[in-house]
Amino acid sequence: MLESGGIRRQNPRRRWPVTGDDRPVACSIAESTEGGDVGQPLYSVDGLACRDFVSTIAEFNRVFEQWWGAGYWHGNLDTFNDIIDWTNDMQPYTLVWSHAAAARRTLGHDAMADWLAGQVSRCEPGYGDEWRAQLAQARAGSGPTLFDWFVEIIAGHEQIELRLE
Repeated sequence: MLESGGIRRQNPRRRWPVTGDDRPVACSIAESTEGGDVGQPLYSVDGLACRDFVSTIAEFNRVFEQWWGAGYWHGNLDTFNDIIDWTNDMQPYTLVWSHAAAARRTLGHDAMADWLAGQVSRCEPGYGDEWRAQLAQARAGSGPTLFDWFVEIIAGHEQIELRLE
């Protein structure tokens, strides 16, 4: 559901990746650069700094260092889903993802395929079939992207108003 140019969506706790028809929410780019509700903190992620998965980790660590500690998050998406709540002591805040269109491109299907290939390479024999299927999808240019996953995770937290600009 879109609210105030931002995105809010209920998302039951789950482990990523998602599969099949359970696609991440589609988002429109917000037009407003205004902050959230009066007195609500605003944090800004620069989409130009999100050139790949590793640089996206660094950008989120930079933005939320005061809450998470320097370099705390190492890229586990389940952990990201948990610690995004820590920001602002679990009180409402606005997260502006500036240059979101650039991040959407660089965190697209190619980035997803690279990330999934890394995950699959670490799977024990007999595991990882779901990720292999998603890897084939990403290589074919379909299915969710890394950007989609980030948006889905963030939008699943009611206290966060996400604005893609």
